[in-house]
Amino acid sequence: MQPIFDEEVETWNSLYGGVQGGRYAVFQECARRRVRRRRALCVEMLAPAPGMAVLDLGCGSGMFRAPVEREGAHWTGLDLSFGMLAHGRRETGKDGSRARFVNGSGLALPFAEGTFDGILCVGVVNFHRPESVPRLLRETARVLRRGGTLVFTSIRLDVLTWARSRLYPGVPQPFSSPGPLYMLHYRKVLRLLEELPLACTDMMHISKYLGLPHYTLFKMTKGGS
Repeated sequence: MQPIFDEEVETWNSLYGGVQGGRYAVFQECARRRVRRRRALCVEMLAPAPGMAVLDLGCGSGMFRAPVEREGAHWTGLDLSFGMLAHGRRETGKDGSRARFVNGSGLALPFAEGTFDGILCVGVVNFHRPESVPRLLRETARVLRRGGTLVFTSIRLDVLTWARSRLYPGVPQPFSSPGPLYMLHYRKVLRLLEELPLACTDMMHISKYLGLPHYTLFKMTKGGS
C-alpha cells in the first residue's frame, strides 16, 4: 500500500483541505462532508484530554492531529507512506506543534507496551487482508494502557466502494478508489474481541447515500490486569 499512498498525497488531502480538483472533483463536497463528519465523530468518541498520549494509526498526513492537540493531548502519527508523513511534517512545522510522525506498520508497532492512553485506527483495517486483522488488533491492544480507548472503523457491506477499489487504477478518477479494500463486518470484529483484552463499549453504524451501509464506528476499552 505504501506506493499507492505515496502517489495519493495531494488527492487524499483535498478531502479535508481547500484544494479543488483531483480524484474527488465530481463528488468533492459530498465526500468532504462524509470524511469531516467521520473525523468529528471519531474525535468525540476518543474524547482527548490534556496530557493524554494518542496514537493515530494510519495517520496519513495528520488530519486528526489538530483536533486532538486542541484538547491538550499529545499526538503521535504512524503511517507506511513516506509521502504522507513528509506532507504532515511540513504542515506541522507551520504551527509549532510537537507532534511526532513515525514510519511503520500497524502489524508491528514500534512502541513499548502500554505507551498510549488512546488510539485512533480510522480507515485502516480494510486495507489489511482478513487473516492479518487479528494481529493488527493484538498490536493496538498491546500498546494501549489499561483503561485506554481505541476508536476503530471498518467498512461493512459497501459493495460500491469495494468494487471501485478493485478497479484501481484501471478506471478514471473519481470512479476508482485506492485499494484493494477488504470488507469486515462488525460481527466479525466483535468476535475477534473475544480473544483480546478489549471490550466494545459503544458502536455506531454509519450510512452513505440512499441509506446504504458504509462503515461501523467502534469505541473499545482495554481491561485486564
